[in-house]
Order: sequence, then structure tokens, then C-alpha cells
Amino acid sequence: MNARMDFRYVSRVLFDDFRGVRSGLTFPPSQVQAIRSLEPFKRARALAFAPGGSLAVELAHRAHLAVIVGDNVFVHAGLKKEHLLDNITPGKGSDNAINRVNERTRTFLMGMGSLPQALRGSGSPIWMQDYSSPPRPDAKARCA
Repeated sequence: MNARMDFRYVSRVLFDDFRGVRSGLTFPPSQVQAIRSLEPFKRARALAFAPGGSLAVELAHRAHLAVIVGDNVFVHAGLKKEHLLDNITPGKGSDNAINRVNERTRTFLMGMGSLPQALRGSGSPIWMQDYSSPPRPDAKARCA
């Protein structure tokens, strides 16, 4: 969310933690314009988390969208076959598809690619709540 400048769940104090943060990076004009359109207190956090920004790059190096441990797959919210379909290499299986989604996510965070299709919308592995029990009627409105 932060890499997409969606700060709905960020409290004011968490913006204050970024006061004085500057970026020596050159961002594309559209991204610069989007950051400048934010309220001034949000801009430093936006710079840090923007694709290619210092924290986005740190996340790219340290975090994975999905991780396989033994027979288990771990993600923030949930994973469906549809999230992996455009990433499967014939004959390589779903573990290869997870590696490719992780790589595309990493490339996006590094500022060297677009947001992967699997991460778009409320049904992404970061947001989906299909496996919530019982399903909440307001599931799309807030994070669990």
C-alpha cells in the first residue's frame, strides 16, 4: 500500500517518523507529481516507500510476497491459483510460479518494473479475505 501511496491505515505519528527524510533519487515525472500532490506531511514517507525509494528497496531485498516452508505457503492474506497463472512456467510447477511472483514484486519495489497483476485490487494475496471465517460483510472496507 505504501509503495502505491495508499496511506489509509497510517496514523499521523507514523508520518512524523519520516520528517527530514530526503531522497537523492530521480523519480519519473508522474511519480514526482503524485508525491507533490500529497499533503506536505505525507511526502517524506511517500519518497521512502515509492518504488526505488530507500524502504521499498529494503523490502525488495528482505521480504517476499509468498514463502514456501515444507508443505506450507505463507502469505499476508491468501493465495489462489489465479494469482499464479501468469507466472507458471510449463513443467516447473507452482513453486516456480511463487518465485516468479516474488521476483516481479521485487522488481516493482526496486523501481524497475510495473506492479504485478497479482497484486492489483482487493483480491490480491495481500488483501483477499476469501478464507476468513466467517466471511465479514465489510471485508473489502478494512484490513483484518
